[in-house]
Amino acid sequence: MAPKRKLSVDFAISDKMQTVIGMIDEFVARELVPLEPLLLQGRFEELEPEVARRRRMVKQMELWAPNHPAEYGGMGLDLVDHADDGLHLFRNGEVHAQFPFFWPQIFTDWHEIV
Repeated sequence: MAPKRKLSVDFAISDKMQTVIGMIDEFVARELVPLEPLLLQGRFEELEPEVARRRRMVKQMELWAPNHPAEYGGMGLDLVDHADDGLHLFRNGEVHAQFPFFWPQIFTDWHEIV
């Protein structure tokens, strides 16, 4: 009889993800939080070009599409790393409560990938 294998998942945040999370936190604070007033005031015509500019920045920073394979332009994160990444995108502020898909869409434009 074969020995039983113990299955486990390492939930420790890797050095790579510590760096990614730091980049995300800095980007959100510097680039996205200042856009909140436009979003909350419903000034979407002014917001659209700013969102497009931030998306280009995210792609240049290689933070685009965290859960998509690298060969398709994503980061190729595994499930645990993607969960860590997602926690940092969703943990901030009033805007997330009212517009939960705004910040993640800066990092992934769903209709562009599909």
